[in-house]
Amino acid sequence: MSTFVSFLEAQKQDLITQDLITQYIQSKKWRIATTNLFINSGRNFFEFAFGKEAENPFRKFKTRKPDIKIKDFLTKEELDKGISYIIAESSLNATKVQAILYFMFDTGMRKTEVVNMKRENIIFDPEQSYVKIYIAKRNKERVDFITDKTRQYLESYFAMEAEIKNVFNISINQIEHLTNLLKRVFPNKNISPHTLRRSAALNWFKKGVGISDIQLLLGHENIATTAVYLRKNAEQLKETFKDKLNKLK
Repeated sequence: MSTFVSFLEAQKQDLITQDLITQYIQSKKWRIATTNLFINSGRNFFEFAFGKEAENPFRKFKTRKPDIKIKDFLTKEELDKGISYIIAESSLNATKVQAILYFMFDTGMRKTEVVNMKRENIIFDPEQSYVKIYIAKRNKERVDFITDKTRQYLESYFAMEAEIKNVFNISINQIEHLTNLLKRVFPNKNISPHTLRRSAALNWFKKGVGISDIQLLLGHENIATTAVYLRKNAEQLKETFKDKLNKLK
């Protein structure tokens, strides 16, 4: 609040008014969250200085909900394009690149989960291959599934390289290197290993998987966290519900 006090002194004002507060906020061009913080701090500052019974001009300002930034994701087609680029433009082993990135896209696993994964946790079931993931902080286990195509990439990769330290003999830095290579194909997207996790959720949603099932697949404790992952497809969600509700009429 010290800069606000300096502002008042520069304006040669002894009385804090709504107009002065508005003028100060507009001069700052803050983000919504910063403006909210200033308003809440101003309320407390005014009460401390003048008492709770005094008319508090800061209480005439309502805090706003910050705009939720829509984070980037990759479609299956975009991932295909990115992987093709990595194989063509780098010296990395093609089979290993395909196995890692398609596996992460299929399962939505965190990078830390991938580097702690062992091959014994991947079950190549004739009906539906799956992977068992241990959630250490909750002492629980969840199951994610892999497509037949990804299974083929995994089997090919496992046949050519023995397991040494983890499922892909890879570090977090090496995973991040792969996603940095994807950025070259999509320079306008902010791509990280977590982008593949978010992309998996959206891919499941597009295929008709319900949000409660996606919550289980991602290992989210709170379904609200899962809902944030799906915000990019808000319009599709609206259309889906509209169609289903109309059918009930």
